[in-house]
Amino acid sequence: MGAKRNPKSKSPAGRKRAAGQEELPLDNNPTLGQVTGWYERTVLPHLAKRTGDSQRSVLRQAVAALPTHPDGRHLVDWLHGRMERGELMASSANKALKVLKHVYRRYADHRWCPQPFARVRAFPEENQAPRSLEDADTTFPRFLAACRDDRERAWLCVLRYLGLRRGEVLGLEPRHLSLADLDKATLAVEQQRQPDYIKPGPLKTAKSRRTLMVPRPLAELLKRVLTQRLRGLKDARGQASRRFVFPYSEAQLTELLERLRAAVPGVLRERERGDHGGDAWHVFRHTRVKDFTGVGTRVEDVAVYLGHTNIRHTQGYMDNFRARVVPEDMQRQYWAAHPPVVAAPGDVEVPVVQHAKSGTTGSDSSVQTARVARRR
Repeated sequence: MGAKRNPKSKSPAGRKRAAGQEELPLDNNPTLGQVTGWYERTVLPHLAKRTGDSQRSVLRQAVAALPTHPDGRHLVDWLHGRMERGELMASSANKALKVLKHVYRRYADHRWCPQPFARVRAFPEENQAPRSLEDADTTFPRFLAACRDDRERAWLCVLRYLGLRRGEVLGLEPRHLSLADLDKATLAVEQQRQPDYIKPGPLKTAKSRRTLMVPRPLAELLKRVLTQRLRGLKDARGQASRRFVFPYSEAQLTELLERLRAAVPGVLRERERGDHGGDAWHVFRHTRVKDFTGVGTRVEDVAVYLGHTNIRHTQGYMDNFRARVVPEDMQRQYWAAHPPVVAAPGDVEVPVVQHAKSGTTGSDSSVQTARVARRR
C-alpha cells in the first residue's frame, strides 16, 4: 500500500502564490511600464530608502524615454545621448543599465519574459584622478582663517589630518574621543550619520571600524570643542546638538562650504552635471592620502587607516599621487646605444692647455680638447 497522504497538505493548485506574483500581467511580452511598475510595487518597498529612490528615478526616466517594448539598441542610444550632452558619466550610465537588467531578471523569476537588455555591454569607464589640495601648506591655513569658531576649525582638521569621511565625522560622539591624556589621545570610528539625520547608521564597510591616534594640537582643539559643548547644552536646540560633537545640518555645511570657496577660490569645486565632482569634503581625505604617499607609507597600512575594503582602491589613490619611477637599467642601456649629441655640426676641436711650463707644452702638462664654434 502506498503512503497515506497528509490531509493537511495543500494541493499544488491550492498553494499560496509567491509574493507579488498576483501583480504580474498575464502577457508573456509585457511592456517596459508593466515590468517597472511591478518592480516598484513589490520590490522597492523592501529596499533601503536611498537605494529605492535611486532605482525609482532610473526606472521612471527609462519609461519616459524608451519605447513600450525597447531593445538593446534603444537603451544604448538613450544612454549614449545623455553622455554626449553631459548629463551622465559612464559610471552612472552603467548603473542605470545594471538596474534595468536586474528588474527584468527579477520579473523573469516569476513569469517568463524576454530579456531585451541582456546582451548590452557596459560602457568603458575612465579612471578618475582623486582631487587634493595642490599646496596644502598654503591653502589649508587660509581655510582655517575663514572659520568662525573652534568647532568649524576642528571639523576641517579632523577631515584633513585624520582622513575621515564626512559621515564618519558627523557621527562622532564624545564617547568616541579619549582625551584624558592628550599625548595618547585616540578617536574611534564606529558609526556614521547623514547631515539631516539624528539617528546614526552603520559604517560604509565592515572594515571602516578603526581607532586612530590624534596628534596633541588636534587633541587640544577637540577638548576645547567638548568643553564649549558642555557649557552650551542648556541652550542647545535639538537632539543632534546634545548628542554629537559636530551636529551640523546640510544647510550649515553648505553655508560653511560657500565661505571656504570664497576664501580660496577654485580649490573646492562645485559638482557639475555629467562631471566627476564627488564630495567637496573628500578633497581633504585625498590630501591625507597624498601625505602618506610622500613619506613612503605602505599601501596596506594606508588601506587600514582609511577603512578601505579593497586594497586596489587605495593603490589607485596612491598611484595618482606617486611619481612613476623609470628603471635605471633600461635608461643605461638606452644611453649606451644612443649617446646624446650636444655639439653643433659646425663645431671644431681645438686643444686646451692646462699647467703649461713657460709657454711650452711639455710631457708633464695636461692637454684637453674642446669644441669651439667656428666663426662665420
